[in-house]
Amino acid sequence: MLREESWTEVDLSGPGWGRLHADLARLRQSQRCEPDAPITVGVAHEPWLTKQELARHLGFSLRWVELRVREGMPCERFGSRLRFQRTEVEQWLKESAVA
Repeated sequence: MLREESWTEVDLSGPGWGRLHADLARLRQSQRCEPDAPITVGVAHEPWLTKQELARHLGFSLRWVELRVREGMPCERFGSRLRFQRTEVEQWLKESAVA
């Protein structure tokens, strides 16, 4: 989820921004933005957690995390490694508790 306070304004007036300026001009045209309106860039990255990090965050054992994965807890596999998004897991746990 993108939080408003994580947004920052970026000054693109320095040298070396030619291609980016062209891309932003096309973006402004496609979105019909004001020509001098500031462009805000949001950082919507949530770090992927390992099983150990998730277990520590939730206060449970590794085995508990493994059992929840078998029950369908959201995760992604990167090769043979599992990774978790904290917000997705917390939402899944809330929904599972209600059911």
